[in-house]
Amino acid sequence: MKLAIFQPYFFPYLGYFQLISAVDKFILYDCLNYIRQGWVNRNRLLRVNSQPVYFVVPIREQSSYTKIRKILIDNQTNWRRKTCKQIEMNYRRSPFFNEVYPLVEKALTGKEEYLTALNGAAMRAVCSFLEIPTEIVTSDSEYEALEIELGKSASDAKTFYLRQQQLDDIKTIRVLEICRKEGADLYQCHRRPEFV
Repeated sequence: MKLAIFQPYFFPYLGYFQLISAVDKFILYDCLNYIRQGWVNRNRLLRVNSQPVYFVVPIREQSSYTKIRKILIDNQTNWRRKTCKQIEMNYRRSPFFNEVYPLVEKALTGKEEYLTALNGAAMRAVCSFLEIPTEIVTSDSEYEALEIELGKSASDAKTFYLRQQQLDDIKTIRVLEICRKEGADLYQCHRRPEFV
């Protein structure tokens, strides 16, 4: 089985979907801490004849000590309708707008309370539209326990990899442990292209 692991981005870039289509199972890994100014609750759109502008899912708490899976959407504002209008105004003359916009609108006007749920629903909708059959799952409590172990100074996982594999990089150990637990034969990784 081919496996990929990534944080649940908000309407991610094309390479994210290329990665999803290249694997059998894709884990939306939301056991990590929320990063301010990251791509979990914001993205960019290109305004007509202008520079890119950010659109953001407002969240209730922006602490970098909060796990992504616990981030609540601030639905007190009218951000969903505002974002839909912003997208419609800037892209209504684009090719395939009439085919794609209903998908975007449906994803943005759902009832999700948690950011992970919103991002997961949007990604699954896009994958369905693109006919990408990959299984997309959200990380579960088993991986939350892994994060706790990796945070300890001398966890069993760290000790095993330090002794047997001579690895000390937490990110590598995390990936290897998840692949082992999932029974993955191959881990597929992808780096986001840099913008100039």
